[in-house]
Amino acid sequence: MDSTVAQEISKFLATMSSDLPGLSEVFSMETLVWKLRLLGSWLLGPVEEKKKKKKTLLEILLSLQDANPEYYTDEMTKSLSQALLHGGINTSVETMEWAMTLLLNNPHVLHKAQTEIDSFVRCDRLVNEADLSKLPYLQCIIKETLRMHPIAPLLLPHESSKDCVVGGYHIPHGTMFVNV
Repeated sequence: MDSTVAQEISKFLATMSSDLPGLSEVFSMETLVWKLRLLGSWLLGPVEEKKKKKKTLLEILLSLQDANPEYYTDEMTKSLSQALLHGGINTSVETMEWAMTLLLNNPHVLHKAQTEIDSFVRCDRLVNEADLSKLPYLQCIIKETLRMHPIAPLLLPHESSKDCVVGGYHIPHGTMFVNV
């Protein structure tokens, strides 16, 4: 408990001591803090235990399976887990594939990135996340990969306000553009 709250309560009880003789002796500051902590742990104990015991997705699905076995079958639990795992892994893999494709199609960029990594990390160890802030060219490669091949459409649709020519192509008024 916050010591300022305990002090305020202690002051309040001290002002009441004139009305209730012997109260200040019964409730010293140390006793008050101890009793308030004890009371707080008694009241908040079950809440803290529930916060500590967080369930995993699989534990929740299995508890739902106990409640409704016809709907939450083993097959449904397995396919949901696989879909979530695949969705999380697939986006990272596709981004790395695009980065490698772009680097292989631009050997001068690949060589410059290798030179930057070799000059900073050398052959002593692998590059880790903490090194990224010291590798600006590699950061640019990652940002450019995400710009050219985003994981998901990030921009809202745009509409041309008038006829125009972009890259030699005629774009009529009202044409909708989407970043996909």
